[in-house]
Formats: sequence, structure tokens, C-alpha cells
Amino acid sequence: MLNEQPFKLALVGSKALGEEANGWSIQLQKALADAYGETLDVKIFQYEEQSDQFITSGHGKEVAEFQPDIVLFEPFTLNDNGTVTLEDSHENIHTFISTVQKEKEEAVVILQPPHPIHNATFYPSEVEALEKFAKDNNLPFLNHWAKWPAVENEELRSYLLEDQSAPNDKGHEVWFTYLNEYFIADA
Repeated sequence: MLNEQPFKLALVGSKALGEEANGWSIQLQKALADAYGETLDVKIFQYEEQSDQFITSGHGKEVAEFQPDIVLFEPFTLNDNGTVTLEDSHENIHTFISTVQKEKEEAVVILQPPHPIHNATFYPSEVEALEKFAKDNNLPFLNHWAKWPAVENEELRSYLLEDQSAPNDKGHEVWFTYLNEYFIADA
């Protein structure tokens, strides 16, 4: 442990985290606790809003007050789809990172997209833009989409809630497995 304090990981994002339904965030929190015990403190920050509302509501400060060493951030890309411009969405990511790093300068923010949705028109290009944004800003980007069926594939619907607003159990399992392999070396 660093200075006898546990290493802190914040899982931040939309209802796609599945906090209330044994989603990937709950599964990852448990797997990390099993793997690392008291040396790691994992906290879930789930919000049902767009990125601009997340910023103006002060939720970034809530995360920052936790003083995480690492933040795994799903930056509300699907929630922003069609309502918040790509530029504003990316500016909100910058604002969030600045807020976190004011509290803990060495905090690392890792970006990841929300879940894919079937037959989306603009959303996949917004996720590509998010990945480019991460690369341009030297931010790690975890693209779990490679583990899901393609957005054109009808099978993708079997991984999502009927309204496609979040993954179902099957989708959470795919997302969790990807992150578990990333965070736990022997997974």
C-alpha cells in the first residue's frame, strides 16, 4: 500500500455501469477485491445524465473528493448522442480530468466507450472520435467493443436491454470479462 493507504480506483459513467443490476462495475469491483484485497479501494460513481449535466451538477468534484489514483471513465458518449456536440463532450472530459487532477495531480484517467447499440447511425463515429481524442491527449483507451457482436449484427440486440439503453446480463458479462482481463493479470 502507498503510505499504508489503499490504491483507489473510481469507476465513473452512465447507467451502463449497471450498478443496480449486478452489472460489469459490480462484478469488476468484486473481482478486484478478491484479487487485491484491502490494497485496493474501488468506488462506483454512476449518473443518469449527459456530460454537460455531469459537469454542471458538480459530480466531477464528488469523484475528485474520493482522490482516486485511477479513474476508469465512460464519458456519457451515448447519453450525449444527438444532444451535446462532440466538441462540447470532449471539452467536458477535459474539465472532468482537470477537476480530478486538482485533488490528486498524479491521477490517471482511462477512457472507455459505453456499450455498442444495434444499427446506430452516428454513434459509432462518435466512439471513434472518442478513441482519437484519447490518443491525441495521451489518455489510455479501453475499446471493449472488439468483444461484442458488430453494430450491424442483429445478435447484438441479445446483449442489450430492449431499449438498448444499457447492457443486459449477457452484455455486462462481455464488458466485465474484457476489463477483468485488463486489470487482473492472471484472469
